[in-house]
Amino acid sequence: MLKILQWNIRSAIINIQNLKLLIEDHSPDLILLSETWLQNYQNLRIPGYYSLRCDRIGRGGGICFLVKRSLQFCPLSFSIVNTPDRFQYQAIKIGNMSVLHMYCPPDVNLSVTLLEHLLNSLTRPFIICGDLNAQSPSWGSGTVNRNGSILEEFLLGNDIFILNNGDPTRFTSPHVNQSVPDISLCSTDIGVGTEWEVWPDPCGSDHLPILLSIGNFNPHPKLSRFSSRKYNISLANWTQYQTSFQSLNCSGSVHNLETFKNAIVTAAEASIPKRKAECLSKYKNPWWDAELVNTISKRREAFKEYLDCPSLTSYLKAKHLQAIAKFKIRHKKKISFINFCENISTSNGKNLWNDIRRFKTGISVPPSHKNIPSTCGQEILELLCSPDFSQLSVPTSYIPNFTQNEESLTPFTLDELVITLNSKKDTCPGKDGITFSMLKFLPIDMKQKFLIILNSLLENPIIHPSLKEIVILPFRKADKPVDDPLSYRPIALSSCILKTLESLLVTRLHRIMETQFSPRDLQFGFRRGKSINDALCFLISSMYISLARNEVMIIVFLDLRHAYDSVEFCKLKMSLRGAKVPSAIIALLENLLLHRNAYLVDPSTGKLLGPKQMNRGLPQGSPISPVLFNLFVKDITNLIRSTGVQILQYADDTTVISTGSTIDSAHKKMSETLQLIEEWIQEKGLQISPNKSKAMVCSRKKVLLNLPGLRISHSVIPWVRSASYLGVIIQDSLNWSEHISSMCQKAIKNINIMKGLCRVWWGSHPSTLLLLYKSIVRPYLDFGSIFFGKCRRSILDKLDRVQYAALRTALGLMKSTPTNIILGEAKELPLTYRRLWLATKFFSKLHKEIDNPLVPKVRSLYFWMNLRAGTLAPIAQAVTLVDAKNFYSSLQLPCFSKELLVHFFSVNYQSLELDKASPDNSAEFRFKCEDRFPGFHHVFTDASKTDSRVGIGIYSSNNISISERLPDFFSICTAELLAILRATETIRKENLLKCLIISDSKSALEKISHWKNSSRNDHITLDIRSNLLALHRDKFLVKLVWVPSHTAIYGNDLADQLAKKGSNKNFYQDLKGDVSEFWPSFKRNVWERWKRDWVEIGAKKGRIYVAMTDSPHFSTKPWFQYLDLPRGYITTLCRLRSNHCSSPAHLQKIGVVNSDLCECGERGDLNHIFLSCHLNAINCSRLYSDILKLNINLTLPLNISDVIFSTDPRIPRLLFNFLRSSNIKL
Repeated sequence: MLKILQWNIRSAIINIQNLKLLIEDHSPDLILLSETWLQNYQNLRIPGYYSLRCDRIGRGGGICFLVKRSLQFCPLSFSIVNTPDRFQYQAIKIGNMSVLHMYCPPDVNLSVTLLEHLLNSLTRPFIICGDLNAQSPSWGSGTVNRNGSILEEFLLGNDIFILNNGDPTRFTSPHVNQSVPDISLCSTDIGVGTEWEVWPDPCGSDHLPILLSIGNFNPHPKLSRFSSRKYNISLANWTQYQTSFQSLNCSGSVHNLETFKNAIVTAAEASIPKRKAECLSKYKNPWWDAELVNTISKRREAFKEYLDCPSLTSYLKAKHLQAIAKFKIRHKKKISFINFCENISTSNGKNLWNDIRRFKTGISVPPSHKNIPSTCGQEILELLCSPDFSQLSVPTSYIPNFTQNEESLTPFTLDELVITLNSKKDTCPGKDGITFSMLKFLPIDMKQKFLIILNSLLENPIIHPSLKEIVILPFRKADKPVDDPLSYRPIALSSCILKTLESLLVTRLHRIMETQFSPRDLQFGFRRGKSINDALCFLISSMYISLARNEVMIIVFLDLRHAYDSVEFCKLKMSLRGAKVPSAIIALLENLLLHRNAYLVDPSTGKLLGPKQMNRGLPQGSPISPVLFNLFVKDITNLIRSTGVQILQYADDTTVISTGSTIDSAHKKMSETLQLIEEWIQEKGLQISPNKSKAMVCSRKKVLLNLPGLRISHSVIPWVRSASYLGVIIQDSLNWSEHISSMCQKAIKNINIMKGLCRVWWGSHPSTLLLLYKSIVRPYLDFGSIFFGKCRRSILDKLDRVQYAALRTALGLMKSTPTNIILGEAKELPLTYRRLWLATKFFSKLHKEIDNPLVPKVRSLYFWMNLRAGTLAPIAQAVTLVDAKNFYSSLQLPCFSKELLVHFFSVNYQSLELDKASPDNSAEFRFKCEDRFPGFHHVFTDASKTDSRVGIGIYSSNNISISERLPDFFSICTAELLAILRATETIRKENLLKCLIISDSKSALEKISHWKNSSRNDHITLDIRSNLLALHRDKFLVKLVWVPSHTAIYGNDLADQLAKKGSNKNFYQDLKGDVSEFWPSFKRNVWERWKRDWVEIGAKKGRIYVAMTDSPHFSTKPWFQYLDLPRGYITTLCRLRSNHCSSPAHLQKIGVVNSDLCECGERGDLNHIFLSCHLNAINCSRLYSDILKLNINLTLPLNISDVIFSTDPRIPRLLFNFLRSSNIKL
């Protein structure tokens, strides 16, 4: 049986909840909706159904098919021209049955010819449904119109069965003729077994839903829709999962990756439930409750009563209950949303966004990979899969010279594998459905087996084809046509087993790559310690310097067409050999990248298209692809032949810079370089998109408008005045107007999200909204801002206005509130000073590497901008704030120094579970140490920082005492680490073979044990790990132990005394600190600058606020940060503190009212409203006495300003309750 719901919904947006109720009640297989009133950028998402739509251009109209996912179907196309304007139709085929859906507006005439053409395009059996606005007594209408006569003529000439039984399909008043605009027709071969029924409740529309049941039709069952997320990981029984491997007796049967994968799948089937198909109940709105269910039930009964016995009384009753239901749905949704906003907290971001999604109506922008035309999927797959290359065939066996002392070929270790797996999150898995969680929770013997298999691949790199299967998700690029296969970015889903192998290889390849790049190489993409800001800094600084030196700079932004997808392995192999990648790794990469079977999910059917064999391209989404691409294009820098020419790279974004004293010299050098690049590109097998490439001239000189063209790939590169580079719009004049306007537009859209979560008196807590501001608004205001130099104040003011608007929304302040008060209440830096802080932080990070080319570039920028007496960009101002003499710098970042094992050596610390409040900690400490660690020496470490003086102390059980003074810039955590480092050196020096290093700093021990190989690594922690590894290799048994501080443990107290003694010494060692050690002082410096400006501004505006508060202090926490009060309490006090509220005195000041008098005739300032209004004397006297009862230090007689600015957390509640009881809103 096939169940169909036919309904003129009259706005899918408004009636989405009623539609869900109909689906829940009747579970139709197919839904035909008319008058959806949807725009093409909106997506009607109903869980469990596919959506096929035909939207009208403009307002109104629109039809839609909703097809249950369990059905197999395909859209039908028509070759019909000259259809009436606004007449809409679409058809699908389910099994062998055709279904045609039409909508004809009332003022559009049908034609028999059109209907005949549509009928001839269908195959029997067929169903024809729709709102044709055709009235005729033949199907129950009380009148006949032109469309009804045409439809009758059409039916007489064809063998078609009318399913309508005479019941009205439109709800009308009793004195109006019965209306049946919705028609249901079918071929005669299925007419006898088809049931037709009108549902008595219009469900918010004025058309009644129609239910059809085709009893003698069995649609072909669709193959199950592909989903790589096969398992419900949140319900996994990991204990059973681990024991499953023991019952499977996997130890002997697992000998390669294929059998390893099969063992995991078998264990997962026994212990992890599979995901169920999408069901409607999980998408029920949170505001739907029993009262609404009862209201809907009454509405249905009233409509049924009217249809059974039409009368004016029953009609009015039905309309009345329909209005009540509509009102209650809106009211429940509003109240529920207000409650939701007021209960939002920042403690669980995942739950926050899940709840926000539940409030959505189901109308949303469709995901780009699920909105692909059905014919386009196969074309994308064909485009990506080139023919099989015989010269790229994979060797069946390969036994390299496996050298243990070559670091890149050292076997993977168990610690390395475990750390790699623990760093992974459960992203979308590959075709096999295995997730990283399944690999993380493997029992230890299976992890060891996994490790053996991975290491064996370095000797015999043969990978089973099933593990190399990838599923491609095409994501459409912004502003690209939907039906063009080149418009999609193919993201590959591969097996997490192979992703683990790739991640292990990436660590080695990164170290190899860094040895190939010299400090002067300008490749900044996907390199640790490099970022978009590095590339932008080099390019923009070069432009500023060129302008200052009155030179001409030509910049060409080259666009590589499908760069990752065009890489051929035979050419990549040559690049890898040139980079001295070991042949064993090259052979393994060859097996990984060649002969991959690629699939693509058909968006219309959910089936997998393919497989097609892929032998070219680097899979996007793979962890190994970026580093391989970097090595592939690294040699482009060898093309530089002329001085003044530089090639800047960020992944596949290539920028060529040519500088000269004249336009001709710069143009000539650029032309020669582009010719060399064109030859290089052909050699690499890549392609340039000349139309997407751009050229720009940066010069203070008058450049001729008819500049000679630059050519590449036989095409001319267009000249432009601005270009987008890595998300920043760069103009040839560097005035930043276009970039700032773009960022403001994006930020304002996100401010609207904040506005949706609050109003002045209700909604989310201001602390939550400030966090939201920092997450979704401020990043746009910050992006690229450290390079704003030649920028007019009026342009920068746009950014400031956006910041103030966001902060006013969060705090509930009035538009008249002075900006210095807004910033003071939010504890936010103005953007001018925030740009300076970000620039200082960025410039200091550049000093991590010796010979970083950006350091002299920025210093040169400062020199030239200062020489020209222009406005200094924040990055140039940072030069005056950063003193790098105490920075630790090295030729390589710490993450690339030391041997690889240092980064993956497992270091854990233990706790003795001492209770800090216990008086017997000393005895308990000795007992537990003797019990757990008999015969171990004890080395206690501690650090002290008092009055900015830092010292460390080390005391060992063999009476060795060390006391040192450290430079004052070290933080207490770093000092604790240095004390532990000194302890490891002492253990080596004193030859303490069994030793405990005991520290009371959990943060230091966490930093040592929870080590992650990243660009943020510091050299001190790395030295500790290196020393511990060396001690381990030399048979020293060293363990780290944590104890609480100040618990009367003798050795710990002695170490504390030694640390304090060290901090009082006058001499300290010349130690260098990581740049992050200096960031607090840099930030303090910037805040001190803002403090001085804030006080000066306060003399002109916001004088009362400045007089009653201290200047902004270093803390970034506003006064209400930890107050658990409703939003109305806090926004009320914020307005009172600002003295910009709806008091008569202030409203008269800003011109809203003509008088500043209260209703009692006196001036209506805050003192009068709260303390002396005789019309509200009872509440005023009660407030006065309640304040006195708080026993806080206030001057008498009371001044309301003293009360408002009191730090007592009870004050907001008192003031808010006073205003509420007095019915006053300020």
